[in-house]
Amino acid sequence: MVNTEPVDFDFLVSTVAVSKLLVIGICIIIGFVIGFIVGRPRKTVTSYDAEIERNQPVSTKKELSDEDRDYIS
Repeated sequence: MVNTEPVDFDFLVSTVAVSKLLVIGICIIIGFVIGFIVGRPRKTVTSYDAEIERNQPVSTKKELSDEDRDYIS
């Protein structure tokens, strides 16, 4: 294969001779992992919704107040 010839790869402070195919493969894997971590959907907190409903006063009124009726009329 053409991409199997060694190239000098500078990593931090040292230089290592590795094949181009290995460098390309490592970059693809690192890119996939970073893309997966960044692109995954965030977890939603559903217990927060239950907490809001628990702290809301329960309204048993089914009809309008007299003040509301006067305003509509």
